[in-house]
Order: sequence, then structure tokens, then C-alpha cells
Amino acid sequence: MVKREKEALKKEALRKEKNAQNRQKSYKEQERESREAALQSSLSSQNKGFALLQKMGYKAGQGLGKQGAGRVEPVPLNIKTDRGGIGMEELKKRKADEELQNYRRKAQMKQQGEKKSIEDFRYDDIKSSSCEVCRHILANTSKVFLSMETLIRGYVLYSEFNCITSQADLQSHLMCHMLHLT
Repeated sequence: MVKREKEALKKEALRKEKNAQNRQKSYKEQERESREAALQSSLSSQNKGFALLQKMGYKAGQGLGKQGAGRVEPVPLNIKTDRGGIGMEELKKRKADEELQNYRRKAQMKQQGEKKSIEDFRYDDIKSSSCEVCRHILANTSKVFLSMETLIRGYVLYSEFNCITSQADLQSHLMCHMLHLT
């Protein structure tokens, strides 16, 4: 029984191999194979373009130009297989590059913004603490000035009050101070 299975597997493999050999290739496969074969072979001297190049001094295997430093290999073929326009691929590449640059720039700005926000937080923290200290000092100094002002007024009133000898002088003095305060 094992022998029959082995024979069946061999027959199946042979059948698949024959099918692969006899299968007609698609148009694209035939086109690609013929292109590869043509690109592998060099031009003969019977070719009109090659004959013109030889008349101008070109020798096979040398580079183009006076010093022979130019291209040795022909310009490679770039065959379009998609159904887009001629410039669509370049346009898509350019847009993708622009989007990548925008993404990188935004990421860099975000990273710088985070660094800046940390620095701003530190600066704001220092600034707010120094402002609180300044407000505290200002409040204390204003309290001191108010108390000094009341002391000075009291002293002035006391010294002027000692100079007053009559009731009329007291009333005129108080009226002057009331007008002066308002």
C-alpha cells in the first residue's frame, strides 16, 4: 500500500511538471522574457545607431565623452505597469516626502514645546514665588507707612493742640484739619 502511494505521488509530481512546461505563458511574462533577453545582448555593428556612434569615435566598453568618463552602461529602462499618468508616481513620492517632513517638523516642535513648557513652568514657579514675596513686602511696608502717617498726624495734632489756648482756636483748628483730610 505504501508503494502505491509513492507511485501516485510521483505520477502527480510528473503531471504538475509537464503542465508547467506545456502551459502557455501570459503576454506579460513573454514580454518580460523577451525584454530581458534583448537587454542581455549588446548591439551589433549592423545597428544604425551603433554604427553612427562608431563613426564619431565610440568604442564598445568605453564611457561616453572626450575623456571617456561618462556612462558606460545604457540608461536603464523604467517601464510603467500601473494605469496612472506619466507624472503621477513622482507626484505621489513628492507628497509622501512632504507629509513625512511635516510629521517630523511637528514632532520636533512638540518636543521643543514640551521642553519649553518645563522651562516656563520653572520660570513661572520662580516668578510667582518672587511675586508673592514682593507682595508680602509691599503689604508690610504699606502698613508701616500707614502707621507712621497716623503717628505723624497724631503728633502734629498733639503739638498743635498744646498751642491752642481758647475754644475758638480749637474749633478753627479742627475745621482746618477736616478740610485738609478731605
